[in-house]
Amino acid sequence: MYARKKSVTDLTMLDVGCGCNAFGDVNVDLYVDDTEHRSGWIKGKINPKTTPNFINATCYMLPFPDNSFEVVYSRNTIEHVKDPFRMLKEMVRVSKDKIIIGCPHRYVAKHISPMHISFLNITWFVKAFQKLGLYAINCYYSEFAKYPHFMFPLIQIPEQITCSARKLTK
Repeated sequence: MYARKKSVTDLTMLDVGCGCNAFGDVNVDLYVDDTEHRSGWIKGKINPKTTPNFINATCYMLPFPDNSFEVVYSRNTIEHVKDPFRMLKEMVRVSKDKIIIGCPHRYVAKHISPMHISFLNITWFVKAFQKLGLYAINCYYSEFAKYPHFMFPLIQIPEQITCSARKLTK
């Protein structure tokens, strides 16, 4: 049996900063010649020919009309941009309903890669979502360091943050 090709109206998820592991119905990234994926531990090139529905674009100006996708998703990208609020605002603009973001916690991001330039925590995401008029905000630490931090040996440092929010429906 053949799989039915998706039409434009069936495209419900946008992956912003997809890298070499694209999850969306439409996948956007600025860099197509990465020799090392920006998440630091996944190696590989972004191949526009093999990445489904790939569009080469910046996260600051997504080439889609307002309210284009049910879900706008991004993982391990927002810590690489100079203006994370502007990226988030653009993701909200093209989303009909839900925004999902994952990124390393600010303490971990500082030590993992010199390519990390924005150091975010849950408080930043909650305030940014509220400023953009979103509701049903869910921000939590999704992973913790497996070993104690050298500066805080008695506690585990959060490694990964997962955040989601919904738009207000009119």
